[in-house]
Formats: sequence, C-alpha cells, structure tokens
Amino acid sequence: MRYWRGPVWLIVSYMAADGLEHASVPDMIDRIMGDCLPLIEIIGSGEYHDPITAEPCGGAHFTWTAAMVIEILHTYEFAA
Repeated sequence: MRYWRGPVWLIVSYMAADGLEHASVPDMIDRIMGDCLPLIEIIGSGEYHDPITAEPCGGAHFTWTAAMVIEILHTYEFAA
C-alpha cells in the first residue's frame, strides 16, 4: 500500500521538523517548514500532496492540514 509511502503530508513534515529541532538541526527545519506554506498557498489544501506534481490528493480542505498551517504559523516566526 502506497498511501503513507511517498505522498507529502503536512503533519509528517511538521513532526520531522519537530524532531530536527530537538536534534538542533535548524537549517533543515527552515527548509522543510519554508516549503509547507507556499505549497498550500500556491497549490491548495488537500489531505496530502503528490510528491512529484504537488497536486492536492485525498480529501479536499482536510482539517488536519488546516490545523498544521495554524500550528506552523504559530510555531515558526519565519512562516508568518
């Protein structure tokens, strides 16, 4: 099953950034989180995104994606 393998999930990106923060790897955090908001702004919100085309997939306007945008804006200054 490919469902969790390959697609871009905002919640997984956030968890990776959180782990990198605990490991003191700020450059990677900026890169990961810096790509998340433009993905939503330019391409649109979805449950997850295609890793090649960035097309929104799954449920449209998925609530955990919206929740992650709020959390990213709240947590990372550069994202605002």
